[in-house]
Amino acid sequence: MRSLFFTFVFISHKKLSIKSWSEDDRPREKLISRGAKSLSNAELITIIIGSGNNKQLAVDLSKYILSQCGDKLSVLSKMTFNDLTQFKGIGQAKAISIMTSSELTKRKTLEQSEIKKIKSSKDAYNFMKYHLYDLNHEQFWIMLLKSF
Repeated sequence: MRSLFFTFVFISHKKLSIKSWSEDDRPREKLISRGAKSLSNAELITIIIGSGNNKQLAVDLSKYILSQCGDKLSVLSKMTFNDLTQFKGIGQAKAISIMTSSELTKRKTLEQSEIKKIKSSKDAYNFMKYHLYDLNHEQFWIMLLKSF
């Protein structure tokens, strides 16, 4: 008679905290040591939201949110408060933080695009595109120009 022996391997599905990561891999420490440009979009969002949920680390939650936006920050920046709070782990404070950082980015871009004088249709386009780019509704604008 043959006997069979089985070995059972138990794999823990317990999530590791970011504190258990190497310091070089932690988003905040990485930003300090290597600069913000060294971080991925998900790592930057991780710093903004600070923590994940009971099943996902902040990094994993950030990656999931980005994946739902087609990995496009322009789509994320158009999300409403209600859109953001639909993600498990994104409550009011985190949604507000994401929306605030998006708004600051828009304002910085608008500030950099200010044109003192519109001399051509390209100047008009460059001025208007930052006002209209992220709208989720249609607007009608009239630009009155005076020629000299």
